[in-house]
Amino acid sequence: EPWVGQYEPLGGGNLFASASCACSAVGSPGPGDWFIYPVATFPGLQVEGQPERFTQFEITEVTWLGVDPGDGETNLSESGVIFAEQNHPLGSKDGEGNLIDQNHDKVQLRVFIIPAVPADRTATVYVRVYDPDNPLKGPDPNKPLLGGADPNDPDNTTNTPNDNLKSSMNNLGAHAIGISPATFSVTVQPGSNIGVQLLTITEPQPGNNYIAAAHSQANVAYNRQFKNDGVSLRYKEHDVPQSHRTQILEVWRSLWVESDSMLAPGPNDGPFNGDPNCNACDDVSASPDDPPVGALTALLAPTNVVVKPIYPAYDLHDVVPFIHNLETTATPTARDVGSSGNFWVIHMLGAYEWKVDEDNDGNTENFAAGWSEHGGSEDPTNFVFYETIRDIHAEPQWPGMVDLTTLIDRISAHEALHRFFGWHGTDPAADEGIMNAQMAATAATIDLTNRQIRIIQAKDKPK
Repeated sequence: EPWVGQYEPLGGGNLFASASCACSAVGSPGPGDWFIYPVATFPGLQVEGQPERFTQFEITEVTWLGVDPGDGETNLSESGVIFAEQNHPLGSKDGEGNLIDQNHDKVQLRVFIIPAVPADRTATVYVRVYDPDNPLKGPDPNKPLLGGADPNDPDNTTNTPNDNLKSSMNNLGAHAIGISPATFSVTVQPGSNIGVQLLTITEPQPGNNYIAAAHSQANVAYNRQFKNDGVSLRYKEHDVPQSHRTQILEVWRSLWVESDSMLAPGPNDGPFNGDPNCNACDDVSASPDDPPVGALTALLAPTNVVVKPIYPAYDLHDVVPFIHNLETTATPTARDVGSSGNFWVIHMLGAYEWKVDEDNDGNTENFAAGWSEHGGSEDPTNFVFYETIRDIHAEPQWPGMVDLTTLIDRISAHEALHRFFGWHGTDPAADEGIMNAQMAATAATIDLTNRQIRIIQAKDKPK
C-alpha cells in the first residue's frame, strides 16, 4: 500500500510477490514510497507479518552536463564531445576586462530518478566511470612505442577497453582512467529527483573517452564489465540499460596555428632570375605566403584534434622582413602566442629559401624544402621555403610528384608534425608516412600511421 506518513491497520494492498513453497518470494512493488508486509497462508489460517516502510526508486537517466568555468562556454556538445582545454591564451580578457582564459576540465554527471524523494528521506545512487575502447588499432597504448604493432597486444585484433592514452603510454603501472572521481555516490535530496556530481578531466589527451553507469546498489555499479565490443557494459549476464548509463564522453583538442610570412622582396633582395649577376640561380622574385594547413587538418582529424587559425587579436606580427637565404632561424621573430598543455599552438612561417648551400640553386646541392626549429627553444617556429619548393617541383626531384599546391600543403604539414614526433632519426614516427620526404612528395594519398596517431594522442602539448 502507498505510505501515507504513518503505519495503518493491515489489510488490502496489492500483491507484488508470491511463492508456493518454503522459499523466498521475489518481486518488486515498483518505484514508490510503500507500506509493505508479508502474508503467510496455511490451510484454514492466514498470518500477517510485521509491516515495514519501503521506498523504491528507479533510475531513468544518467547524463553529462557541461560546466561554464567563466568564459561563457562549456565546450561540451550534444554528441558527447568535449574540448577539454582553454579557449584563449593564458591571461586573455574580453572587451570588458574579464578573464576568458579558464580551462574547460570540468563536467557534471546528473542522475534522474522516479519518484521524487519523500520529504523525510534521501536517496543514494552509486556511479562508476569506465574507460571504453578507443577504436584505433595498432601498438599497445599500455606499452612504450618502440616499434611496430605488438603481436602480444590484444588491441591489434579485438576491441580493448581501459586504453587511457596518457597514463598507460607513460607506464604509470595500474590503469588510470584520467577523470576524477571515477567511483562515487550521488545523494538525491528530499523533495528532489535529481542528483549531481562534479568531475574533473585530469588527463585531457585527445581520444580519451568515458562512460558512466549508475545503480542503486554499489556492488552492481562498481563491478560492471565491458562486452566484446569494448564499449557496451554488462553486469554478469545482464546488459546495462540505456537509462542507467551515459553516452560516451570523448575528449577532443584544438591545435591553434599562428601562421605568418615574409614581406615581398625589395629591389636589393636578389639576385633573381633575369638579373645580370644571377648566373647560377633560377630564383623567382615572389612573396612567400602564409603556410597552408589543409593537409594538416585532414591528417589530424583521426586523432581527435581540430586545426584552427589563431584569433587575429593574438597574432600581432603577421609579417617579417624579406630574407633571401635564411642562414639562422633566430633572425625572423614573429611568434606571438606560446603553446601550453591547455592551449596547443604551433607557429608556421612562410619563408623564401634556407641557407645558400641548401637552397637547390644549381639543382645539384642538398636542399631543405622546410625546416622545423629543434634547437631546444620553448616555442619554436616551423619554416616552409616557398622558392625551394617551387624549384624542386619545376625540375622534379622525384618522378611522379604531386601538383605544386599539394606539395606546399604537405610540406607545411610535415614541418608542423615535427612538433609531435621530434626530429628525423629520433623516433620511427618521425620518418614514416608524411614524415618521409619522398612519400610526402609523390604519394597519391597519405595518412598518419597508427603509431603516429597514438603519439599525438599521448602528448601533453606539441613541442
